[in-house]
Amino acid sequence: WVNGILSNPPTQVANILGNAFQTLLKVPDRALAGAIDKAYTALRPAIKGKERQVFIEEAAIQGYYLFRSVPEATVNAIKSFIKEYPVTTIGTKLEYPKAIKSVIGGIIRIPGRGLVAMDEFFKTIIGNAEKRALAYRGAKKMGLKGKQRFAKAQELYNGPWYQEAVTKEQLDRTFQTEGGPIIKGMMSLRKETPGVRYIIPFLRTTGNLIKVGLI
Repeated sequence: WVNGILSNPPTQVANILGNAFQTLLKVPDRALAGAIDKAYTALRPAIKGKERQVFIEEAAIQGYYLFRSVPEATVNAIKSFIKEYPVTTIGTKLEYPKAIKSVIGGIIRIPGRGLVAMDEFFKTIIGNAEKRALAYRGAKKMGLKGKQRFAKAQELYNGPWYQEAVTKEQLDRTFQTEGGPIIKGMMSLRKETPGVRYIIPFLRTTGNLIKVGLI
């Protein structure tokens, strides 16, 4: 049933366009946040201990790595299509386990595998861009400049310090967050009520889309 819905080309196109829009929106989002933070800090110098939280340069870093990460993203998309599970994070839009565990099942699940693959493509470039920007922010907050800042940013990028924030960004931008109490309650109700899953097969994704639209 789910793969029947996903086999409709407009469904796959809508997923790709939604992910792409949210991904590209990262750059102006971060640029605006950096500009607001800079203005706020300049206007309120008397605030004790106040320091910059976001830098405009992060937007340029994100933009650069969104495109530089395409080869790696392509590899991860292919891997997830073959293995039938996400390779970057545990999140996925598919809310049901495999029903038919065989070669025939794998063929039937091609639309769902395609959905997961495209999500992994975008999560890869989102994750790389976000982690690079956060690493730059961390190095700049230390007051480093030039080669020292670059070296420290690389060290921070290679470390585990930002993984939680990066994962959250990956799931947010691809509409895969778990959802709040209302969505979780509705998912529980759907599970206990026969037939409802055929009416609302993608409840978590729908909730995330509504949340993004309202915000």
